Amino acid sequence: MRYKSLLSDKEFWKGSEELSRILNCILANLELSDWSLVQLFEELSYNHYKNRDWEIMLKCKYRIKMADSEPLDPKILAVFDQDKEIAKKFFKGSRKTLIKELLKLESPHINYNLIVKLMNNKEIHDPQIAAICQNIPINQDERTYQKNTLARLESSILFHLERPLLHKNTRKLESEFYNAALIVYKWARFKLNPVFEDIPAELSTYRNHLPGYKLKIFYDEENLSFSMKMNYIDSQSIGTFWHVHTSIAKMDDGLLHFYHVTSRDVPRGISQRSTFTKPSFLADLSNKVGIMDIVRLGSKAHFVNNTELLHELYQLTESDERMLPVIVIAQNSPNTDAPQETVDYRDYDMNTFTINGTRLAKVVGHYSHVYMLDYHFIEDFAAHYAFEPEKTIGCICIFRPSYQKKERMFFTRKMVMETQFDFNRFAFHEEDIYEKAFRHNLVQLLKDDNTNH
Repeated sequence: MRYKSLLSDKEFWKGSEELSRILNCILANLELSDWSLVQLFEELSYNHYKNRDWEIMLKCKYRIKMADSEPLDPKILAVFDQDKEIAKKFFKGSRKTLIKELLKLESPHINYNLIVKLMNNKEIHDPQIAAICQNIPINQDERTYQKNTLARLESSILFHLERPLLHKNTRKLESEFYNAALIVYKWARFKLNPVFEDIPAELSTYRNHLPGYKLKIFYDEENLSFSMKMNYIDSQSIGTFWHVHTSIAKMDDGLLHFYHVTSRDVPRGISQRSTFTKPSFLADLSNKVGIMDIVRLGSKAHFVNNTELLHELYQLTESDERMLPVIVIAQNSPNTDAPQETVDYRDYDMNTFTINGTRLAKVVGHYSHVYMLDYHFIEDFAAHYAFEPEKTIGCICIFRPSYQKKERMFFTRKMVMETQFDFNRFAFHEEDIYEKAFRHNLVQLLKDDNTNH
């Protein structure tokens, strides 16, 4: 009611702020009660440890449902009675470690012996206990559990990008590879470190899995090859499973190439909004290493304010090697406060453009090119692409890559200004509602192109 509601707290608790405070007190008491219960059983476990009641000590310490009727192996009891320090290691063991080890087994029959065996294999490593546990089998639980009918999953790609990375002559290819791989590695480690706590801080090959989670990282420094595959369940959406695959490798052209795809599996028949998911490390990779699509991609718009830059724009839009869309935003009125030639982008008044390309580039600049065309070059631009000059003033034009075999899209200033949101909740300021609405639609169009090509 509080944390999963789509309504804001201010709206939900309007006029009942005192009830909101009471709920906070109740939640705090619940958390305190949970903590107090854990401390109580920890203290109870310690008392049984002092009294050498080893079985009850294990039960209170690890708090796992088990078969109480099956006693601890007499040989293990003898080791504990003979050397209390060994028993102390099991008393100080991690319950989280035990649960992770149990999750790796398929329907295990849990008893005291299994707890001792798993904890000794993973954490304690006592040779006497290990010798005894060699003869203790791991049996399956013979009880039958009802399983829900499985639903077929439907997969959808939510983000895809394949591009070469920037290589500078002032940098070694090996250092560029290391920096790029480290950015992705740190992202993966941060994302799954709560699950896999043993992921090394240093860039290295790593592999681990638990039910619902899998991480596989391959790092070959000598051959400049890096791959990261991640699979994990969604903690908020029932039945949803995520797949992330990223690789960086030196190809035959001598350059480093970056590949990334994010996809999601959801049960058939469950209605879920298709969420575009650009990885958060992409900005870091673009800024620190560089992603190329003929020219470098980035979170800043390119301003076309001289003839040379205009011809470069023509070459980019007409190149068959280009793999990402080009967005051209034409100025709708001259920038009277700045000189006509070689003006710096900071001198431009953003209100003279139909939409703010600098804001747009921060959102889509890593998987598209954003150009802002100076008013004085609109006539040349219109003639080159056979647009009507009057309609080109303040227009937005999208040039799709040739392999998509889609026509370029042309939006006049009037079309942009008539754009509206389907829901008023998206509008924040009345004076630029059309810009937000059009920018929202434009971003959605680029997202659809990215996931459906």
